[in-house]
Amino acid sequence: MGVALEVVDSRFAQWPNLATLAQLADSQNNNGALVVGKMEPYDVIAPNFDFLSLLLELSVDCVSIMPPSTGNLAGDPRELLVWFVNHCNAHGHTVQPFWTITTGSYTGARRVEGPSVVSGRVDRTGEIELTLE
Repeated sequence: MGVALEVVDSRFAQWPNLATLAQLADSQNNNGALVVGKMEPYDVIAPNFDFLSLLLELSVDCVSIMPPSTGNLAGDPRELLVWFVNHCNAHGHTVQPFWTITTGSYTGARRVEGPSVVSGRVDRTGEIELTLE
């Protein structure tokens, strides 16, 4: 398990003022970047870890950009992982131990304008920082 930041862009000038499904489709079809922090074994982090109510921080230039409420839209993101593994298996693919599999966001997308330092932290999981120039 690890902390990740996904860099995405939108094809819509009016983002984020779009229908929810349009936002989702837009963000799933981009050529952004996935920045992944240090990975820790699941069995080290998972015991007593609250996957539904994470303690987390997200900031730009040391200013919090946390939404009023957080959480994964799927609820417990491990359910997405189970679905993904079963889907791969059903289509003849074996999930490899070196794959990085993401299970969605707890904070949603946030617009960052201009050069900035984006930093995030998930309690017991790790920290990450990205400098945008």
